Amino acid sequence: STPTWMENGTLRGLALPGLQHHELRFSQQRIRVQNTSDLWATFDQFMRDHPEDPQTYTYSGEVLLWVGRYADAEVLFRKALNGSFITIWTWIGLGAALGYQGRYQEALQAFADGVRESDFEGPTVFVYRGEFLRKLGMLDQASRDLTIAVQQKPNRLSGWINRVLVDHALGEPKPAQILCA
Repeated sequence: STPTWMENGTLRGLALPGLQHHELRFSQQRIRVQNTSDLWATFDQFMRDHPEDPQTYTYSGEVLLWVGRYADAEVLFRKALNGSFITIWTWIGLGAALGYQGRYQEALQAFADGVRESDFEGPTVFVYRGEFLRKLGMLDQASRDLTIAVQQKPNRLSGWINRVLVDHALGEPKPAQILCA
């Protein structure tokens, strides 16, 4: 927590140096209520104010993914990877940006690199990787990843959609019938 004190009847707080994670995350969440161009101006300002902070590029890249600007997102994720602070989210974002540009093998490699670098493999990796494996026709591998994804994060709709598409491609219509009932 931030240290606070009273000064002349006013509560003061210690100013934390640099850009804080919560500022980026809160700004991302504003996509629900703010038009994209105004929201993007905030992220543009973050990147101008903190050009050496890789987090700014990762969070900004995620926003671009959400609005379908995949090539622009790829540029930002690669810029983040040039920094010293790297999270699995940077790798996941890069993989998603590559995959949604139809570059599935590169996306799978980005996910593999990210898992190796961060030593973490969670539901978001399984969802994206499962989707791209499905699109490559690697249905057994896609089925494995998507099964894990929906078990770990059952409220993620894209995991279920891709799971049902794999089942359908494998000739198993029952899951689609259950979900559509």
